[in-house]
Amino acid sequence: MAPGKVSEMGHNLGIHHTRYGLLWDLGVETGLRIGDLLTLRPQDFGPQISLVQAKNGQRYVSKLSGSFLKKIDKYVDFYKLRADEFIFFSSDPNRYRPMSRQWAHRIIARTASEMGLEFIGAHSMRKIYACRLFLKNRALKCVQDEMGHKYSSTTLIYLQDLLGEDLRAG
Repeated sequence: MAPGKVSEMGHNLGIHHTRYGLLWDLGVETGLRIGDLLTLRPQDFGPQISLVQAKNGQRYVSKLSGSFLKKIDKYVDFYKLRADEFIFFSSDPNRYRPMSRQWAHRIIARTASEMGLEFIGAHSMRKIYACRLFLKNRALKCVQDEMGHKYSSTTLIYLQDLLGEDLRAG
């Protein structure tokens, strides 16, 4: 997905609802799995984002840019979210439930389809993050470690899906 399309996707999701745009932007910025993104609460943010990943139990810590943290603070203030409420809350009146993974995937896929993009879903944010990391340093092992992949072949699938290159030869 071209860099302009990634930004456009975040913008278009934000038109549907601010939380969808923020979800996309945070997913692309951090590479977190959708299940981990949806469980984030305001208390998980400080100068950095910190959480234990559900799939592998590993601690994830990452420093976010000041402008991104301001964006999150503005969002939290606008929705008057308490520290223990979900950032990506469910549409029902009870903010103590996160948006479902299925709904997040559906809204992302629908928005992508409206833009003429195919095969884009919730996991695409993670793949975009991996591709950006690879393009920045061209070190497959670095991307593999950052993504928490046991096998480099898994990382190669992520990269080939979006870059469309056979990276095994180089």
